[in-house]
Amino acid sequence: MSQVYISGPVTDSEESKENFAIATKKLLDAGHSVTSSIDARRILKLRKGREPKPEDLSKYCMEKLLDCDSIYYIDTNEKTDLSVLERKVAMNCGIPEIEVYFV
Repeated sequence: MSQVYISGPVTDSEESKENFAIATKKLLDAGHSVTSSIDARRILKLRKGREPKPEDLSKYCMEKLLDCDSIYYIDTNEKTDLSVLERKVAMNCGIPEIEVYFV
């Protein structure tokens, strides 16, 4: 299958973590490889030993997004600067949105 980037608001809330976990599981179960902005935040935090700067996180996420075949948007009313940027970059670069229906 394809490499899918999961986009959504990266916050410290349990809802945010749960939304990414559910999307990741469903996409993996459907046979896709996944990467996400919440994974990127964790990776950078481990590498640097601290919370990444917003500009470092944005740069890393854009690199990961551009390596993906499609993007999946977590449906939420909450938006962050990063999730808005991810959507704009995907649209401008012709990265298609993938729809996965959760049963």
